[in-house]
Amino acid sequence: MHETIYGFPDSEENSFFQITICGISYCDGTYHIERRNSQVYTLEYILSGEGEILLPGGSRIRPVQGDVYLLHRGENHCYFSDAQQPWIKIWCNVSGRLVDQLIQLYHLEHTHLITQCCIEPQLRQFLKIASDSGLSRSEIWDQEELIFHRILQILARRVHPCPIQIPAPARILQEYLDRSLDRPVSARQLADLVSLSPSQVSRIFKAAFHVSPYEYLLERRILMARKLLQNTSLSVKQISFSLGFSDEHYFSTFFRRRTGMAPLVFRQRKQP
Repeated sequence: MHETIYGFPDSEENSFFQITICGISYCDGTYHIERRNSQVYTLEYILSGEGEILLPGGSRIRPVQGDVYLLHRGENHCYFSDAQQPWIKIWCNVSGRLVDQLIQLYHLEHTHLITQCCIEPQLRQFLKIASDSGLSRSEIWDQEELIFHRILQILARRVHPCPIQIPAPARILQEYLDRSLDRPVSARQLADLVSLSPSQVSRIFKAAFHVSPYEYLLERRILMARKLLQNTSLSVKQISFSLGFSDEHYFSTFFRRRTGMAPLVFRQRKQP
């Protein structure tokens, strides 16, 4: 396996917010992590593959593609990747008084698995900031603190959904985007669809789904691309065209930027 990791050793103990380590892991069947009485929170988003986590009390969960798992400070952390379909995941380990307070504020103390909750854009931004050699550690943590807070907001809304239903315009827009993976979609098209201005469309959609319509569409396309690469024999060119890309080279660049590997490399890693 291989990993891209950004670490911050010798962090000040009991600080307000601190990152211990973060990165992307391309696991194999040997991947196995154990921490007793962990001093950090571990937050991980599964890009693909499967694995297993042993929870306090002996129960087990199996996070898969699109899931998030949250392991808490003070717990024993024990998790490992599936040998046949190993995880590819993006993650961070954090600690500090702010994290404790936010976990309590959003009532996530007993939450370990959040299914189908995309926080990939936020975690990729997290890693981008962590890798910025032009920033001091304190500057990195100041920016990461805001991103982590936003991630917990997204998770909390997934775990404790608001009883207010998603507005009809937002639902119409989501359904339209789900049907539009194979063709271009403009802001004007979306605005005309629900008789609103483009700025209103963006505001309503983000309030409901926590991402812009454009980012939602990209995430849906990359998820579908993974499924097609994993489960079909379609060529990269065929997949790119089926997802509305007129240029397979642009699609390959887009896929690599989002997943950390080229489409064919991803497909080869999924083969037994």
